[in-house]
Amino acid sequence: YGVQAGHFSSPSFFPFGQRGFRRSLRLCQMAALALTDRYSVPGGDGTIPALGLGTSHNGGRNVGAAVEEAARAGVRLFDTAQHYGTEETLGEALRKSGIPRKDLFISTKVWPAKYDMVEESIRESMARLQVDYIDLVLLHWPGCEGGESGRMKAWRQLEAAYRAGLVRAIGVSNFLPHHLEPLYEEAKVKPAINQCEFNPMQQNMEVVSCCKKLGVVFQGYCPLAKGRALENETVCRIAAAHKKTAAQVLIRWSLEKGAVTIPKSTRPERVRENCNVYDFHLTAKETADLDALHCNLRVTWDPTGVE
Repeated sequence: YGVQAGHFSSPSFFPFGQRGFRRSLRLCQMAALALTDRYSVPGGDGTIPALGLGTSHNGGRNVGAAVEEAARAGVRLFDTAQHYGTEETLGEALRKSGIPRKDLFISTKVWPAKYDMVEESIRESMARLQVDYIDLVLLHWPGCEGGESGRMKAWRQLEAAYRAGLVRAIGVSNFLPHHLEPLYEEAKVKPAINQCEFNPMQQNMEVVSCCKKLGVVFQGYCPLAKGRALENETVCRIAAAHKKTAAQVLIRWSLEKGAVTIPKSTRPERVRENCNVYDFHLTAKETADLDALHCNLRVTWDPTGVE
Protein backbone atom coordinates (compact mmCIF):
# COMPACT_ATOMS: atom_id res chain seq x y z
CA TYR A 1 0.00 0.00 0.00
CA GLY A 2 1.09 3.57 -0.61
CA VAL A 3 0.16 6.91 -2.09
CA GLN A 4 1.71 8.33 -5.19
CA ALA A 5 1.07 11.83 -6.47
CA GLY A 6 -2.34 11.84 -8.04
CA HIS A 7 -2.88 8.09 -7.57
CA PHE A 8 -4.12 6.15 -4.58
CA SER A 9 -3.07 2.54 -5.04
CA SER A 10 -5.36 1.03 -2.39
CA PRO A 11 -8.34 -0.82 -3.91
CA SER A 12 -10.56 -0.21 -0.90
CA PHE A 13 -12.23 2.56 1.01
CA PHE A 14 -8.90 3.26 2.57
CA PRO A 15 -9.43 5.21 5.82
CA PHE A 16 -10.32 1.83 7.30
CA GLY A 17 -7.30 0.08 5.81
CA GLN A 18 -3.89 -0.72 7.20
CA ARG A 19 -2.11 1.62 9.60
CA GLY A 20 0.43 2.80 7.06
CA PHE A 21 -2.25 3.67 4.58
CA ARG A 22 -4.19 5.66 7.19
CA ARG A 23 -1.00 7.58 7.92
CA SER A 24 -0.60 8.27 4.19
CA LEU A 25 -4.20 9.42 4.04
CA ARG A 26 -3.62 11.96 6.83
CA LEU A 27 -0.71 13.37 4.85
CA CYS A 28 -3.00 13.62 1.83
CA GLN A 29 -5.62 15.44 3.88
CA MET A 30 -3.07 18.00 4.97
CA ALA A 31 -1.41 18.73 1.67
CA ALA A 32 -1.75 16.33 -1.23
CA LEU A 33 -5.43 15.94 -2.14
CA ALA A 34 -5.87 17.17 -5.70
CA LEU A 35 -8.37 17.04 -8.54
CA THR A 36 -6.02 14.63 -10.31
CA ASP A 37 -6.25 12.02 -7.51
CA ARG A 38 -7.40 8.58 -8.63
CA TYR A 39 -8.08 5.16 -7.11
CA SER A 40 -7.08 1.81 -8.54
CA VAL A 41 -10.08 -0.13 -9.81
CA PRO A 42 -9.85 -3.73 -8.54
CA GLY A 43 -10.40 -6.18 -11.35
CA GLY A 44 -10.79 -3.29 -13.75
CA ASP A 45 -8.62 -1.55 -16.30
CA GLY A 46 -6.92 1.52 -14.86
CA THR A 47 -8.04 4.02 -12.25
CA ILE A 48 -11.09 6.09 -11.31
CA PRO A 49 -10.86 9.79 -10.42
CA ALA A 50 -11.66 10.60 -6.78
CA LEU A 51 -14.01 13.48 -7.71
CA GLY A 52 -16.51 13.55 -10.53
CA LEU A 53 -19.82 14.97 -11.69
CA GLY A 54 -23.14 13.24 -11.14
CA THR A 55 -25.76 13.85 -13.83
CA SER A 56 -28.94 12.41 -12.38
CA HIS A 57 -30.93 15.54 -13.20
CA ASN A 58 -32.91 15.33 -16.43
CA GLY A 59 -32.23 18.99 -17.03
CA GLY A 60 -31.92 19.05 -20.81
CA ARG A 61 -29.38 21.61 -21.98
CA ASN A 62 -28.55 22.49 -18.36
CA VAL A 63 -26.88 19.11 -17.97
CA GLY A 64 -24.78 19.79 -21.03
CA ALA A 65 -23.68 23.18 -19.67
CA ALA A 66 -22.76 21.60 -16.33
CA VAL A 67 -20.73 18.89 -18.04
CA GLU A 68 -18.91 21.45 -20.17
CA GLU A 69 -18.05 23.53 -17.08
CA ALA A 70 -16.87 20.46 -15.18
CA ALA A 71 -14.66 19.44 -18.09
CA ARG A 72 -13.13 22.93 -18.20
CA ALA A 73 -12.49 22.71 -14.46
CA GLY A 74 -10.53 19.48 -14.94
CA VAL A 75 -13.18 16.91 -13.98
CA ARG A 76 -12.78 13.65 -15.90
CA LEU A 77 -15.23 11.32 -14.09
CA PHE A 78 -18.83 11.59 -15.29
CA ASP A 79 -21.61 9.47 -13.83
CA THR A 80 -24.95 8.79 -15.47
CA ALA A 81 -27.51 5.98 -15.78
CA GLN A 82 -30.00 4.59 -18.24
CA HIS A 83 -32.76 5.59 -15.80
CA TYR A 84 -31.66 9.23 -15.61
CA GLY A 85 -32.25 10.10 -19.23
CA THR A 86 -28.95 12.02 -19.44
CA GLU A 87 -26.70 9.63 -21.38
CA GLU A 88 -27.29 11.31 -24.73
CA THR A 89 -26.74 14.83 -23.39
CA LEU A 90 -23.62 13.72 -21.55
CA GLY A 91 -22.20 12.01 -24.63
CA GLU A 92 -22.74 15.07 -26.81
CA ALA A 93 -21.23 17.44 -24.23
CA LEU A 94 -18.14 15.24 -23.85
CA ARG A 95 -17.78 15.01 -27.63
CA LYS A 96 -17.85 18.80 -27.87
CA SER A 97 -15.31 19.13 -25.06
CA GLY A 98 -12.57 17.68 -27.25
CA ILE A 99 -11.11 15.75 -24.30
CA PRO A 100 -9.44 12.55 -25.56
CA ARG A 101 -11.52 9.48 -24.79
CA LYS A 102 -8.61 7.85 -22.95
CA ASP A 103 -8.63 10.70 -20.41
CA LEU A 104 -12.32 10.32 -19.56
CA PHE A 105 -13.93 7.96 -17.09
CA ILE A 106 -17.60 7.40 -17.96
CA SER A 107 -19.89 5.45 -15.68
CA THR A 108 -23.47 4.35 -16.28
CA LYS A 109 -25.95 1.94 -14.74
CA VAL A 110 -28.32 -0.77 -15.94
CA TRP A 111 -31.87 -0.42 -14.63
CA PRO A 112 -33.57 -3.59 -13.23
CA ALA A 113 -36.09 -3.60 -16.07
CA LYS A 114 -33.11 -4.39 -18.33
CA TYR A 115 -31.56 -7.09 -16.13
CA ASP A 116 -32.70 -9.73 -18.62
CA MET A 117 -30.98 -7.92 -21.52
CA VAL A 118 -27.86 -6.39 -20.00
CA GLU A 119 -25.59 -6.52 -23.06
CA GLU A 120 -28.24 -5.05 -25.33
CA SER A 121 -28.87 -2.22 -22.87
CA ILE A 122 -25.13 -1.52 -22.61
CA ARG A 123 -24.85 -1.27 -26.38
CA GLU A 124 -27.77 1.17 -26.35
CA SER A 125 -25.97 3.22 -23.69
CA MET A 126 -22.78 3.19 -25.77
CA ALA A 127 -24.71 4.58 -28.73
CA ARG A 128 -26.24 7.36 -26.65
CA LEU A 129 -22.87 8.19 -25.07
CA GLN A 130 -21.10 8.05 -28.47
CA VAL A 131 -18.38 5.71 -27.21
CA ASP A 132 -17.10 2.27 -28.18
CA TYR A 133 -16.60 1.17 -24.56
CA ILE A 134 -17.76 2.30 -21.12
CA ASP A 135 -15.33 2.59 -18.23
CA LEU A 136 -17.73 1.38 -15.54
CA VAL A 137 -21.19 -0.18 -15.64
CA LEU A 138 -23.17 -0.82 -12.45
CA LEU A 139 -26.30 -2.76 -11.59
CA HIS A 140 -28.37 0.21 -10.48
CA TRP A 141 -30.59 -1.32 -7.80
CA PRO A 142 -30.69 -4.61 -5.86
CA GLY A 143 -34.43 -5.05 -6.22
CA CYS A 144 -35.38 -7.20 -9.18
CA GLU A 145 -37.45 -10.19 -10.19
CA GLY A 146 -36.03 -13.30 -8.56
CA GLY A 147 -34.18 -11.43 -5.80
CA GLU A 148 -30.71 -12.87 -5.23
CA SER A 149 -30.91 -15.26 -8.19
CA GLY A 150 -32.13 -12.41 -10.42
CA ARG A 151 -29.20 -10.25 -9.39
CA MET A 152 -26.81 -13.11 -10.08
CA LYS A 153 -28.24 -13.69 -13.56
CA ALA A 154 -27.83 -10.01 -14.35
CA TRP A 155 -24.28 -10.10 -12.99
CA ARG A 156 -23.34 -13.03 -15.25
CA GLN A 157 -24.43 -10.95 -18.22
CA LEU A 158 -22.40 -8.02 -16.94
CA GLU A 159 -19.38 -10.31 -16.63
CA ALA A 160 -19.89 -11.36 -20.25
CA ALA A 161 -19.96 -7.71 -21.35
CA TYR A 162 -16.74 -7.15 -19.42
CA ARG A 163 -15.04 -10.10 -21.11
CA ALA A 164 -16.27 -8.88 -24.50
CA GLY A 165 -14.54 -5.53 -23.94
CA LEU A 166 -17.71 -3.46 -23.86
CA VAL A 167 -16.90 -2.29 -20.34
CA ARG A 168 -13.62 -1.81 -18.46
CA ALA A 169 -14.99 -2.43 -14.94
CA ILE A 170 -18.26 -3.60 -13.40
CA GLY A 171 -19.95 -2.98 -10.09
CA VAL A 172 -23.16 -2.32 -8.22
CA SER A 173 -25.14 0.56 -6.77
CA ASN A 174 -27.26 0.78 -3.62
CA PHE A 175 -26.23 -2.72 -2.53
CA LEU A 176 -26.27 -3.37 1.22
CA PRO A 177 -24.09 -6.12 2.72
CA HIS A 178 -26.80 -8.78 2.38
CA HIS A 179 -26.98 -7.96 -1.34
CA LEU A 180 -23.26 -7.53 -1.98
CA GLU A 181 -21.72 -10.43 -0.07
CA PRO A 182 -23.58 -13.32 -1.79
CA LEU A 183 -22.97 -11.79 -5.21
CA TYR A 184 -19.30 -11.27 -4.43
CA GLU A 185 -18.90 -14.88 -3.36
CA GLU A 186 -20.46 -16.23 -6.57
CA ALA A 187 -18.98 -13.70 -8.98
CA LYS A 188 -16.24 -14.78 -11.38
CA VAL A 189 -15.42 -11.11 -12.00
CA LYS A 190 -15.65 -9.40 -8.63
CA PRO A 191 -17.56 -6.11 -8.23
CA ALA A 192 -15.11 -3.23 -8.45
CA ILE A 193 -17.30 -0.50 -6.98
CA ASN A 194 -20.41 -0.08 -4.84
CA GLN A 195 -22.06 3.32 -5.26
CA CYS A 196 -24.30 4.39 -2.37
CA GLU A 197 -25.69 7.47 -0.69
CA PHE A 198 -22.97 9.03 1.47
CA ASN A 199 -22.81 12.24 3.48
CA PRO A 200 -22.38 13.15 7.17
CA MET A 201 -26.06 12.43 7.84
CA GLN A 202 -26.00 9.07 6.05
CA GLN A 203 -22.63 7.42 6.46
CA ASN A 204 -23.70 3.89 5.50
CA MET A 205 -21.17 2.50 7.96
CA GLU A 206 -22.10 -1.17 7.51
CA VAL A 207 -21.76 -0.83 3.74
CA VAL A 208 -18.44 0.99 4.04
CA SER A 209 -17.11 -1.74 6.34
CA CYS A 210 -18.32 -4.48 3.98
CA CYS A 211 -16.66 -2.82 0.98
CA LYS A 212 -13.39 -2.48 2.89
CA LYS A 213 -13.50 -6.16 3.87
CA LEU A 214 -14.12 -7.27 0.28
CA GLY A 215 -11.73 -4.81 -1.35
CA VAL A 216 -14.52 -3.00 -3.21
CA VAL A 217 -14.12 0.73 -3.90
CA PHE A 218 -16.80 2.77 -2.14
CA GLN A 219 -18.35 5.57 -4.19
CA GLY A 220 -20.66 8.11 -2.58
CA TYR A 221 -23.51 10.02 -4.17
CA CYS A 222 -25.66 12.81 -2.65
CA PRO A 223 -22.73 14.31 -0.70
CA LEU A 224 -24.93 17.35 0.03
CA ALA A 225 -27.91 15.21 1.11
CA LYS A 226 -29.88 16.86 -1.72
CA GLY A 227 -29.39 20.19 0.01
CA ARG A 228 -30.65 18.98 3.39
CA ALA A 229 -27.18 19.36 4.93
CA LEU A 230 -26.44 22.82 3.57
CA GLU A 231 -28.13 24.72 6.41
CA ASN A 232 -26.92 22.48 9.21
CA GLU A 233 -25.43 24.61 12.00
CA THR A 234 -22.28 22.51 12.33
CA VAL A 235 -21.62 22.48 8.59
CA CYS A 236 -22.18 26.25 8.32
CA ARG A 237 -19.89 26.96 11.28
CA ILE A 238 -17.07 24.95 9.72
CA ALA A 239 -17.66 26.58 6.33
CA ALA A 240 -17.41 30.07 7.88
CA ALA A 241 -14.16 29.13 9.61
CA HIS A 242 -12.60 28.21 6.27
CA LYS A 243 -14.33 30.95 4.23
CA LYS A 244 -15.88 28.16 2.17
CA THR A 245 -19.44 27.22 1.30
CA ALA A 246 -21.34 24.48 3.10
CA ALA A 247 -21.27 22.43 -0.10
CA GLN A 248 -17.49 22.64 -0.29
CA VAL A 249 -17.14 21.47 3.32
CA LEU A 250 -19.43 18.49 2.68
CA ILE A 251 -17.57 17.46 -0.47
CA ARG A 252 -14.22 17.86 1.28
CA TRP A 253 -15.46 15.65 4.16
CA SER A 254 -16.42 12.94 1.70
CA LEU A 255 -13.08 13.12 -0.10
CA GLU A 256 -11.12 13.03 3.15
CA LYS A 257 -13.12 9.94 4.12
CA GLY A 258 -11.75 8.28 1.00
CA ALA A 259 -14.99 7.97 -0.95
CA VAL A 260 -15.06 8.50 -4.69
CA THR A 261 -17.40 11.49 -4.68
CA ILE A 262 -19.85 12.62 -7.36
CA PRO A 263 -21.69 15.83 -6.46
CA LYS A 264 -24.30 16.84 -8.98
CA SER A 265 -25.55 20.16 -10.25
CA THR A 266 -26.99 21.56 -13.46
CA ARG A 267 -25.67 25.06 -12.67
CA PRO A 268 -22.19 25.79 -14.06
CA GLU A 269 -21.32 28.15 -11.20
CA ARG A 270 -22.12 25.43 -8.66
CA VAL A 271 -20.04 22.93 -10.61
CA ARG A 272 -17.06 25.29 -10.38
CA GLU A 273 -17.69 25.74 -6.66
CA ASN A 274 -17.87 21.99 -6.08
CA CYS A 275 -14.44 21.53 -7.66
CA ASN A 276 -12.81 24.22 -5.52
CA VAL A 277 -12.20 22.01 -2.48
CA TYR A 278 -8.45 21.46 -2.59
CA ASP A 279 -7.12 24.57 -0.83
CA PHE A 280 -8.20 23.68 2.71
CA HIS A 281 -8.49 20.68 4.99
CA LEU A 282 -10.70 19.76 7.94
CA THR A 283 -9.21 19.59 11.40
CA ALA A 284 -9.60 16.43 13.47
CA LYS A 285 -12.25 18.15 15.59
CA GLU A 286 -14.15 19.39 12.55
CA THR A 287 -14.13 15.89 11.10
CA ALA A 288 -15.39 14.47 14.40
CA ASP A 289 -18.14 17.09 14.55
CA LEU A 290 -19.27 16.19 11.03
CA ASP A 291 -19.06 12.48 11.80
CA ALA A 292 -21.41 13.06 14.74
CA LEU A 293 -24.16 14.28 12.38
CA HIS A 294 -25.03 10.74 11.29
CA CYS A 295 -28.74 10.18 11.85
CA ASN A 296 -29.46 7.55 9.16
CA LEU A 297 -31.20 10.17 7.03
CA ARG A 298 -31.99 8.97 3.51
CA VAL A 299 -32.79 11.50 0.84
CA THR A 300 -33.13 9.00 -1.98
CA TRP A 301 -34.09 5.33 -2.43
CA ASP A 302 -33.80 3.12 0.62
CA PRO A 303 -32.64 -0.45 -0.19
CA THR A 304 -33.08 -1.66 3.41
CA GLY A 305 -36.27 -3.59 2.69
CA VAL A 306 -35.03 -5.19 -0.53
CA GLU A 307 -34.48 -8.93 -0.11
